[in-house]
Amino acid sequence: MSGHLKEGMVAVVKCIQNAPAYFAEELRTSISGLSPKDRTLIRIMVSRAEVDMLDIRQEHLRLFGKSLYNAISVSAIAAVGGRSVHSLAATDLSLYRREGKHHSALRQSLQIRVYGQ
Repeated sequence: MSGHLKEGMVAVVKCIQNAPAYFAEELRTSISGLSPKDRTLIRIMVSRAEVDMLDIRQEHLRLFGKSLYNAISVSAIAAVGGRSVHSLAATDLSLYRREGKHHSALRQSLQIRVYGQ
């Protein structure tokens, strides 16, 4: 196998083995590098907010030695052009963590702030 099929199959296997670790890795990939992938960050944060965001945060800390909040914050500071989607996500994740908001509140906050819905 090669190309996109191989990538898809590897993603499926990783997700089946440990979904929080898979999404932690995807979040790490989406916020690192020269051109952060805002769509991936938003998709994962919104889709997993009600499911297993706490588990993903724990896996991110275990895998990379840095909290997801700090990773997103550092990425936001490094982003060119000021306030980006990363900083919005970090703000919402911070509120979620500090105030113990329900997952749906985080999801709704991200959707409103990013998509204006």
